[in-house]
Amino acid sequence: MRLQSLRVSSCFAVLAAIGTWQNLHSVDFSASDGDAVSQNERRFTAIRSALSDRLGSHHGQIGYVSDLDPAGAPGATARFRAQYSLAPFVFAPAQPYALLALDPQFSKYRHPGAIPSANPEWIVGDFSAAGIAIPEGLVMVRDFGKGVVLLRRRPK
Repeated sequence: MRLQSLRVSSCFAVLAAIGTWQNLHSVDFSASDGDAVSQNERRFTAIRSALSDRLGSHHGQIGYVSDLDPAGAPGATARFRAQYSLAPFVFAPAQPYALLALDPQFSKYRHPGAIPSANPEWIVGDFSAAGIAIPEGLVMVRDFGKGVVLLRRRPK
């Protein structure tokens, strides 16, 4: 009886091991190409290279514009995804320096040279498929397709 119990337990252990092995080999652990973040990273790959060439560096401060409302969820999501995809480039603050200087939270930025420029020369445009409306004061340098454009501030 004890021998039969040992055989049954061994069979279950072997079957469990085989089942686990099959499950591990049937799961695809590679990165998914279908998720929104991966798709967005592919949208911004070419402009990241262009920014590196123009700034002479793989990091720096850039601007960001979109036709989506930044106060709404879709606009905020688009901005965060673009920032993630373009890191280590950093988006300039959306508000002008004067507002930052008045805010006590930003008191360390009282000296104008201490805060990054709120008006960077290079701006990433992230537009919906409906069309690209270039904001006043900016010039399109290159259209990368899928609503991604590189803009430059017009000299004054």
